[in-house]
Amino acid sequence: MNSGLQVFTEVGNIIQLDSNYNNFRLSRRIRVVGQYNSPALFVCQPNHLYAVTVAKYGQRAAIIPKFTTVNGVRREAYAVYGEALLYEFTQTKRNPSSSGIGMELYAEDGSVNYSSNDYNLKVIDYRSGSLTSTPINTVIQDTGNVMEIGEDTPRRMFIPGLIPIRYTGDAYQKRLDRYLTSLYQVSTLFFSRQLVTSWEGVYKVTYEPFYYQAPSTADAALGSNWANSSYRYSYLVIDTSTWNYGLPPIELYS
Repeated sequence: MNSGLQVFTEVGNIIQLDSNYNNFRLSRRIRVVGQYNSPALFVCQPNHLYAVTVAKYGQRAAIIPKFTTVNGVRREAYAVYGEALLYEFTQTKRNPSSSGIGMELYAEDGSVNYSSNDYNLKVIDYRSGSLTSTPINTVIQDTGNVMEIGEDTPRRMFIPGLIPIRYTGDAYQKRLDRYLTSLYQVSTLFFSRQLVTSWEGVYKVTYEPFYYQAPSTADAALGSNWANSSYRYSYLVIDTSTWNYGLPPIELYS
């Protein structure tokens, strides 16, 4: 290390900001709108990280990590059931700022390793477990009341790791206009966000069922091979409580 800065946290840890420091910084915000029986497929950019939350108070959304093929290349993606906000983070270095107020740390090549004006990834929790014996409608995590600033600026977000989607019930017939459509009960983790007072919100992760029109018509195959998914789950919890204004505009994904 040629030069750097040590930052002492309130719990006594030390963050070493030097030429070896690296973190993910926020680059984009994207709104993705899917339906429970017809999810939207969001294709991730290579070498980026995505944190997710529901887009509106009082709603829930499921975000299932998966893979898809684009122009013959295998790419990471998310199947989005409901309306979600995706926050995209990049590790790429950026050029020095020409103006403004703040602090920047430069690497030997002149790139910026750290900027006080960036919104960096701050992981505060890691959750993992198994849904093997977990009853449907179980609350996996409840953050309790969190200070809110607005619907478009969530204070907690989640980075999905393993999110299972499981067949948990028989098919049933739902009448849509004059037609009968076979829907199947499946269950997965849902992320929800509720405004409890004018300045406080609560974030929950729950194991809940929904109904999906599966491409398969064989109940036995569906029951044993739904999405080739396991019962294991994992996700990271992201703290954005210090983020206020100057965030990237929200783009609508289509």
